[in-house]
Amino acid sequence: MRQFSLHHFNQQRRYVRSLALGVSAAFFFFISTPFAYAGTLSFVSDTISNSAPGATTTSHVIQFTATTAIPPSGHIVISPTEGFIIPAALSFLDIDLSVAGTSSGPFTNRTLAATPSAANIGVAVTSGASGQIVFSLASGAGILAGDTVKITIGDIATFGGVGTLSIENPASVGSRHLRLLTTNVLNGELDFGSTVVVIILPVGISVELPIFEPTRSNGLPSGLLPGTTQNVWLSLNTDIPATCRYATTSGVLYTNMLGSTSFTAANFGSLHYRSEAVATNTIYSFYVRCQTPSLVANSDDMLIYFEVGVEPGASSTPPLPPPPPPASPGGGGISGPGGGGGLFMNGGDVTLEGKAAPLSAFVILKDGVIVREGTVSQSGDFSEKFTDLQRGTYTWGVYVRDEKGRLSSTYSSTIYLIARTNNIIAPVYVSPTITAASTTIGVGDTIRLSGYGAPLVPVLAIMNMQGNALSGKIVTGTTTANGNGSWSMTLPTDGLLKGTFEVKALSQISKKDQSLLSPIVYIGIGGSPNPDFSNRSDLNKDKKVNLIDFSILLFNWKGADPVSDINQDGTVNLVDFSIMLANWTG
Repeated sequence: MRQFSLHHFNQQRRYVRSLALGVSAAFFFFISTPFAYAGTLSFVSDTISNSAPGATTTSHVIQFTATTAIPPSGHIVISPTEGFIIPAALSFLDIDLSVAGTSSGPFTNRTLAATPSAANIGVAVTSGASGQIVFSLASGAGILAGDTVKITIGDIATFGGVGTLSIENPASVGSRHLRLLTTNVLNGELDFGSTVVVIILPVGISVELPIFEPTRSNGLPSGLLPGTTQNVWLSLNTDIPATCRYATTSGVLYTNMLGSTSFTAANFGSLHYRSEAVATNTIYSFYVRCQTPSLVANSDDMLIYFEVGVEPGASSTPPLPPPPPPASPGGGGISGPGGGGGLFMNGGDVTLEGKAAPLSAFVILKDGVIVREGTVSQSGDFSEKFTDLQRGTYTWGVYVRDEKGRLSSTYSSTIYLIARTNNIIAPVYVSPTITAASTTIGVGDTIRLSGYGAPLVPVLAIMNMQGNALSGKIVTGTTTANGNGSWSMTLPTDGLLKGTFEVKALSQISKKDQSLLSPIVYIGIGGSPNPDFSNRSDLNKDKKVNLIDFSILLFNWKGADPVSDINQDGTVNLVDFSIMLANWTG
């Protein structure tokens, strides 16, 4: 194979200026601005995974658009300069080459080999500090003018095998060139191009995470209670794990509230309750604030306000029942004063009110069973009342299905119902639905998301490496749902390495109120997504997969509970049970 000389690139008239677009935690992206005449490659770029001097594991994603067609058996020459070192053992096994009709793809991989053939592109590597990589196109296929070529080098090369070697970075900081040349069969020049890669010392970048106060809802009891009541269960829900306390006057900081006023937390810190003794003919006001494990506390009060009426006459008051165990994970509350008197066996009412995507189909569950279905109003509101329910414990759930059949997460709340009370579970902010235009993208490509949520409300999307949300860079994006609730946005992936990522969304109703997170969409960068559901099998997060998790799964069987739906396909079924069995610890 003929060695191509660098004189092909160094003529002054052919110099191409490169414009640095930006720097992320580990990736650097540059795009060439070509002169406006034929013979110059356009949109030349080189995205690298590590900018540190002397780095030996740096992956490269080199991309350009051909101005002139490259015929079958033509050549593409890559020449890193000024300190880049090509290892002696680097070969076609460490490289991928793909072609697309547009810069956004989809890209089709071409088969590489040590020597060219009718179907294979030959790859010849000259190692060292003045090395280069020459691609000899297959005799049966060329590259058209306007086609975009993507070349990946290093461990992100996965077509036909995962690469193990890459180009070593220069030993010192500074700007370096990477030059490209295309030729015809006789090595006559067709197009040329250049881009600049900046080598800098590693820097630390902090990621500012969204900071949310706990959203409190379903404060109970409320209204007028029977005069025979001697004890009540105070309860509320929070949308995220938290601890809660109360004061009997307003404006008290959470840290100044007495520890003796703390609520007991259940359902992974989203369900809070405590018992209080009460007296006849008395009005009660409890001002509640909550705090997250990261010490973010509410800045205002949630008022639980109720009145105990006058005792109608001598009657016995049944003892206060113990709080029932949480029936399902997720947001929820438990409440209910000890009732009594002659009307002890009368029924009670429950009303669920909230916001969701306009005209979406809502589903309401009671103890895991569908009890009502309907349509959200044009304004995005819904309100459903259930009357004359027997005294006892109920777990309520709400989810919606948008016009394209996608499901939201399930909002759940557990209440203890007593006679002659009207319990309002509100506001129920149903999560947005979410989908991705493609679940497999290339390194550095953007992700397009869409879905439906509460109308005219900001939507926040959060993307992180699957598993521990803090194990790598977190990418966020915001947009606003339009009047019919539809929303869409793109998320950049600059700085994210190859792997599987989780993307979720929520509706940001106000600075202090937001919906639950949506179901998870899994995105694969540099390959197909490979969700790891093993951690999700531990439903109660006690680091064991055992009968407790199995009981929670059975309670939500055939439902859409987002915690029990291990594989996130919208239904708790045998697939989730199989995943749980595969990860059983006992």
